[in-house]
Amino acid sequence: MKIYKGITFKLFIILISFLLFFMGILVYVQIFVVGRLYMTTEYAQEMEKKLYNKLLETDFFGSYTYINLYCPLNKDSTIMKEVKNYENVNKAYLIIFDKDFKLKYITDSAKKTLSKSNLNYISKNLSTGPIDSIVTHTHKFDNSQQRTFSISNGDSEKYYPFTFSIGDKQTFRVYGKFTPSKYIAISTPIQLNKNDVNNIVIIMPEVFTSKSSLILKKYVIYIIIASIICILILSAIFSYLITKPIIGINKVASKMINLDFSSKCNVKSDDELGNLSKSLNYLSGKLNDTIENLYLANNQLKKDLDLQKELDLLRKDFIASVSHEFKTPITLIKGYTESLKDDVAEEYEREDIYNIITTEVDKMDRLIQDLLDLSQMETDRYTLNITEFYIDELLEYIIKKYILLLKEKNINFEVFIEGKDILVSGDSFKIEQVITNFLNNAINYTEKNKKITLCLKKEDTLVYFSVENEGKNIPDEDIKKIWEKFYRVDKSRNQKSGGTGLGLAICKVILDHHRSIYGAKNTPTGVKFYFKLHYLNK
Repeated sequence: MKIYKGITFKLFIILISFLLFFMGILVYVQIFVVGRLYMTTEYAQEMEKKLYNKLLETDFFGSYTYINLYCPLNKDSTIMKEVKNYENVNKAYLIIFDKDFKLKYITDSAKKTLSKSNLNYISKNLSTGPIDSIVTHTHKFDNSQQRTFSISNGDSEKYYPFTFSIGDKQTFRVYGKFTPSKYIAISTPIQLNKNDVNNIVIIMPEVFTSKSSLILKKYVIYIIIASIICILILSAIFSYLITKPIIGINKVASKMINLDFSSKCNVKSDDELGNLSKSLNYLSGKLNDTIENLYLANNQLKKDLDLQKELDLLRKDFIASVSHEFKTPITLIKGYTESLKDDVAEEYEREDIYNIITTEVDKMDRLIQDLLDLSQMETDRYTLNITEFYIDELLEYIIKKYILLLKEKNINFEVFIEGKDILVSGDSFKIEQVITNFLNNAINYTEKNKKITLCLKKEDTLVYFSVENEGKNIPDEDIKKIWEKFYRVDKSRNQKSGGTGLGLAICKVILDHHRSIYGAKNTPTGVKFYFKLHYLNK
């Protein structure tokens, strides 16, 4: 983001503008208002005495009174010529207001110089009293003067007596409507008779002659520079203090856009920014929890979908396996049955056919029974018949059943049983089924003159049982799959072994219900199947 678009820059400019404007007002007031109050007072008093005394030295008041009473007042009259002469000599303006404080006469030069607002201000001061007075006196007409005015008429001269009174003068500044004082007014009332009062006003420009004015003008630039530096420093500090929390909040919000909720706002104030910070932290926490929950739910959904796909594959494979397992015996039964029906088989062959049909039916019956047992054991309602039994005695019983079969197949057989009365807890019938299945697998995959080894021993709190046969190893990619239903290492599904393909799947379910540690692994000479049960030491 560009600097000039940032809130810090905008706030800085606003503060600078405001403070500079305020400083300008202070300088303006100092130079044009406060300075004038001090710098013009002494000079104004001196000048107003000078101008007033000059007006008194002439016969202005007497002449003006006579003309005002007996002659018309016009711009060509003698008194008006004296007024113009007075203005030119003293560089001042002289105007006259009547008893109602309305402008009675103004010279052309005064009219050009003084604005309408200046004249209104003078009239207001005369009627209500001075607002900004330098020297103020109460008007008292106690200096009445007797005068005579003579007029020559040929050889004769006629005298006209009259009386007038001059009141005390007052001095005040003259302001415009929107401008500061530029003039000082000296007002003197003159009473022509009991009912007629005029106001003679002398207007002189303000002139700055005080040393303080020169000093102020000399150092005002340094004052302004120092003030601007202070303003810049204070503005920078103020804008930084205001915008620092906003910048922090903006950074947190920017991270939230990228789903990063690790950062938190650290604004601890109780104002709007503090409340915004708390709300943003709360929102961040809520979004973080929600996204984590969504992430977990998404992962769980993926797992469920993967599991569903795996189950679909297992279901298809299971159906294909079951179909294959049933197809061979059904085909045999169907073929031999048709040969009996068509009377194709010879008399001596019929007994073999009956035996084959019976054998295949037994296989199908055993397969169906295994499927039913496996389905029942995989349900949550299935329970084991847990008892305490001596597993060494159970193993000796099983060995007695297989000893003849092993001799018949010319398979060497070794048994290692460590100790006697090895007591374990479990379902003895199901454990016998597992041991029998392990032993059958070992016999089916052991060639003549090869060896099968049974081992039973104690390992701390566990009893370890294993069956190892000499022969080919199971490929590594198949070692974990042999516990699945109908899975065979031999992909041709050769029925030579006579198994249903469900034995190890049933063993897995039984051992899982016993919470047993079990598995299969390759050895240097063959394959070993094993499981462990808890040992009961009494």
